[in-house]
Formats: sequence, C-alpha cells, structure tokens
Amino acid sequence: MTVPDDFEPSDAELEMVVDEALQKTGQPPVNRSPEKGIADMQGRLKLLNEQKAKLLKGMGTLPFDTQRGEELTKIDREIREARQRLGEYQTQLKGRN
Repeated sequence: MTVPDDFEPSDAELEMVVDEALQKTGQPPVNRSPEKGIADMQGRLKLLNEQKAKLLKGMGTLPFDTQRGEELTKIDREIREARQRLGEYQTQLKGRN
C-alpha cells in the first residue's frame, strides 16, 4: 500500500492504532475519561462505517474474494467493539451525573 506524502491520519485513526498495539501486547486500551471515550468511539465508528461503505461499494463491482470478505468481517467486529465501548463510556458518564 502506498501512502501519499501529505497523508495526515485522523485522531480516530491514531487512537485505533494505539489501542490495537496495546491489545496485541495484552494491555488494556488507553484510559480515557467518559467524555473523551465517547468522542473517540464516535470518531472511530464514523471512520469504520466509512471504510465499510467504501469496501462494500468496491465489492459490488468486483467478484467476491476471500481477502475482501476477511476485511469486511474485521470491520464488522471493530464496529461491534466500538459500539460496546461507546455504551460503556456513556454508562460511566451517566454514573457521574
């Protein structure tokens, strides 16, 4: 994959990379306040839904292949996880109020 010289990852992309790196080493995600967690998960969901829409659009014009199916499965799993974490942060925020 080639990355343009002027590529600037979004905050959502950066926090996803950090959380994934921590997960691979058996560590929990970065500790966030409920407000920050909600904002991060909303950004993550927006990004993941955009990636899924782009992938599905491409799948509609090309024959199905295993790699695209695996990518779709991964995105769906990440969406479920982000929704769950968003709910947890919202519950934490409600508990503080």
